[in-house]
Amino acid sequence: MFFSITAFLVTSTSAALAQSARPAINVAYSSEAGPETALWVAKNLGLFEKYGLDVTPKRLAGSSLIVQAMLAKEISIAQIGGTAVVDARLAGADIVYLASVIGTMVASIHSLPSITKLEDLRGQKIAVTRFGAITDFFARYAMKTKGFVAGKDYSVVQTNDMPNSLTALKLGTAQAGLLTAPLTAIARKQGFPELVDMTKIGGAFPFNGVATTREYLNGKENREILRRFMKGWIEGISVALKNREQTLKIISHYTRTTDQELLEEAYDVTVGRAFLKSPYPLVDGFKAIFDFVAETRDPKAKNFDPKAFLDASFVKELDDSGFLKSLF
Repeated sequence: MFFSITAFLVTSTSAALAQSARPAINVAYSSEAGPETALWVAKNLGLFEKYGLDVTPKRLAGSSLIVQAMLAKEISIAQIGGTAVVDARLAGADIVYLASVIGTMVASIHSLPSITKLEDLRGQKIAVTRFGAITDFFARYAMKTKGFVAGKDYSVVQTNDMPNSLTALKLGTAQAGLLTAPLTAIARKQGFPELVDMTKIGGAFPFNGVATTREYLNGKENREILRRFMKGWIEGISVALKNREQTLKIISHYTRTTDQELLEEAYDVTVGRAFLKSPYPLVDGFKAIFDFVAETRDPKAKNFDPKAFLDASFVKELDDSGFLKSLF
């Protein structure tokens, strides 16, 4: 009886949504870079519409700003990195992570040519997008491997977005900066070599994925909306992995560049090498963030259980139903 009632409720909710106009939702992302490709592909190819949603991507500069918009109910769902979610949880906000599309630290520190090792950044400035954003976490994580403490051994400066971080290098207002593809290729062209490949010093990490608020997750009919969103989003991952040329054109549109070298860098570094076919939220990756935060700036982070704000039920449902297998 329980299963029949559950099936009836799910079917009724789906039917109600199907009979109405496509639910309209705003979905945020934080950069004009390769890690955002899953959302771009799903939107550009009409995959959200295929599953009955009207999705409007909204670009906000930095994941910490996205969290603010989510809490203000201006954004329903976000494609976002795990560090901002952890900071939000530590501040009392109930953000829930549903999936991870990239599970490693796919980013690089680029620097002035005179900087040849991390130790050379003692007393210098590192550019990040915003405090609390994923670039901020990476900078502090990398410097901690050398025992350096922000504010004591080096400075972290906010630039609002990664293009501005590259500009800071050109102007000399920062000696290093955190970048993702394709800006990594631009930095090399402009004479700012890669100082650190973050994938070589970090382990499992929720670099980018899908998050929402607990309030939205528990809202009437919203679970069905999230289920439909996840279908379109995961199909976007599948298309991105299987159709390189089509995906390059979509990346070109959103990054506003036609430079083939930059486009290939964005695709190869983030999509081809890093996209997950089974995008379950990464417990180990979040534990690593909490451990780092507890050790470096907020001891109470040790008391948090990552499983308490990860909801893998959407990915699991699509996995168990054969949906993932049908795509990959």
